[in-house]
Amino acid sequence: MKRTEPGQSTKSSNDPFATIFGRFKLPSERAAGSASNRGATMSPAQRQQVAKTMTRAAKTLVASGGPKAIRALPKITRSVRRAAGARGTSAAVQPKVVARTAAKVAHNPALLRRLSAPSTRGQSLVQSAPSMGVGGGFGGSRTISVPGPATITINVG
Repeated sequence: MKRTEPGQSTKSSNDPFATIFGRFKLPSERAAGSASNRGATMSPAQRQQVAKTMTRAAKTLVASGGPKAIRALPKITRSVRRAAGARGTSAAVQPKVVARTAAKVAHNPALLRRLSAPSTRGQSLVQSAPSMGVGGGFGGSRTISVPGPATITINVG
């Protein structure tokens, strides 16, 4: 009888399911593997190029839809990441795809309006958050007591 080491599979290499399913990964598994801590592996020049490209995408959205249109950028980015993970697009190309997609969204007012609408989760967070004085968070002060000899006072005005 052959002993197996910890972490070693007990199935033989002749198992047809292991060869079939071991070859394929779900798109989410591929995306998670390729997107994990991508910034640490990029050179400073690549990071700077990504920042410029994402800034260009943000400016494109804001120019056509106003300041609230920036809300669409995270949704566009998630969509591009999901599609890139499924298609196996390299990480270096993804910011350019985001900028191109943002330009397409900027030219479609209905889509821009839909993507830049605040999410229901975000709206519920804002409504449930305690107001900080007059005007739902603008103006006034708030005092927070923390354990120990400290008191935090926030003045907004």
